Amino acid sequence: MNRSIVAFLCVFGLASHPAAAGQPEALTYDHMHLAFPDTKASTAWYIKYLGAAARPDGMDGVFFGPIRFNMRRLENPKPSSGSVVDAVGLSFSDLDAQLKVLEGSGAKVLQAPKNVAGMGRMAVIEDPWGTKIELVQDMRLLGFHHARVLAADPVAMRRWFAETLGGEPGKLGASEALQFGGIWLLVDKAAMPPRASDGTTIDHLGFRTKDIKTELADLEAKGVKATGAPRQDPNVPTTYATFIEGATGRIEMTQR
Repeated sequence: MNRSIVAFLCVFGLASHPAAAGQPEALTYDHMHLAFPDTKASTAWYIKYLGAAARPDGMDGVFFGPIRFNMRRLENPKPSSGSVVDAVGLSFSDLDAQLKVLEGSGAKVLQAPKNVAGMGRMAVIEDPWGTKIELVQDMRLLGFHHARVLAADPVAMRRWFAETLGGEPGKLGASEALQFGGIWLLVDKAAMPPRASDGTTIDHLGFRTKDIKTELADLEAKGVKATGAPRQDPNVPTTYATFIEGATGRIEMTQR
């Protein structure tokens, strides 16, 4: 993906960075796609108990800053824990206060708050439908903080995301990770081959590109297969999306 300028939306706004010759476009997160039996109930829950913003178009789903949590209906989704996309991470300025907000919400506490070197304070919960959510107190990055994925070969998966989608390698606490527009993708070694995320409460990762046709051509040259031509959002003429077959299964590519 030979481009001299890479423009991407980071969590603090628009920024431009020069790209070295031969380097892939540094994509940014666009969305997480979740699945629930009742998307209106899950939308209301994420707004009430996690402080998410409602979609301005009134559709089911929420925003954490510029990152969308799209929600689709699935009658019996499996829990996300142990799947390829194991968890999402949200950062709050006061973790203990946020846990009090969650009391009586139906969320299950999987890990009580503790200090994690290099990340800050951290707790792990599961929403009422089985979505694993890591709550952190990282003042450097509030709102949507990270996604955590599992791999039998985490080194190979990190390499795929760096070389194919332009993730910037780094380290968050003890975890080897990548950054996309300032937001983290953590890649951990799975104790056993992880389940596919399709059919769980965290269905897939979604990334944004500035030019989806060029991006797909570059990906195809690298041997990455798209599942179809980009489809246009019927309500937003500047938005296009399609899926690719990636390291975590299907990954959605979006141009907005």
